[in-house]
Amino acid sequence: PGMPPFCCFVVVCVCVGAVVVCVRACVFVFAKMSTLHRVSTVYPGLGDAVSELAANLESRLWHEASMNLEQILREVEDPVLLRGLWEEVLEPHMLRFNPLLLSQMVASIAIRLPEISAGKELVAKTYTKLSKEDDVDAVLHSKIDLASFEVLEGNTKGARDLLEEAKATMDAQMGLDNAVFANYYRVFSQYLKEVGKDTEFYLNSLLFLAYTDLESLPLQRRREIAYDIGVAAIVGDGIYNFGELLTQDIMTYLD
Repeated sequence: PGMPPFCCFVVVCVCVGAVVVCVRACVFVFAKMSTLHRVSTVYPGLGDAVSELAANLESRLWHEASMNLEQILREVEDPVLLRGLWEEVLEPHMLRFNPLLLSQMVASIAIRLPEISAGKELVAKTYTKLSKEDDVDAVLHSKIDLASFEVLEGNTKGARDLLEEAKATMDAQMGLDNAVFANYYRVFSQYLKEVGKDTEFYLNSLLFLAYTDLESLPLQRRREIAYDIGVAAIVGDGIYNFGELLTQDIMTYLD
């Protein structure tokens, strides 16, 4: 016997609903993988890393996925792809990754976006998320990154306030990761350069270098640091002994 019209209507609606859900799921999966596909197309040398990242995300192997993503972020420069990696990989899984590493990866994306406000937004979202977690290193790292964007926007007072808050927390903590100290001295030096305090910039830049592996910095960035430190040593007050500066490996990048 035939099914009553109302029942047929219900069955059709249920089937259509199931199809819509399925289609939406497929679109989501495609969108999630689209940036990774484009990365492997634009950067063929990252093909293996991209494939491994996709597999590790699918298997929820977050540590392995973070290692893959770190490798990819070292190579990718296209701001559209960087934004896509944030939206499709990092943001949906924020608290799955190691918190400090998450903060570092977000910062590496944010600083390379063409609009300062867009980069600041990424860091602010990450800071807000991490502030609810129990990881002092990650929270400090993100707060310091926020200070960096305040400097870039010309808000030196806002930057100083954030840096003072971060330093107070750092002074009260034991066993912080060296990455936090490196980031603090990097951004504090950035702030000091902006406000024209050459001597303090020089001294804090040396502290930044003490906590930083030069090989982790892009070549152009090494040259910029060498130039800025050299100028600060010349114009800064009370800097008479250049011996410490000349022993720094960074000076080999001074053209």
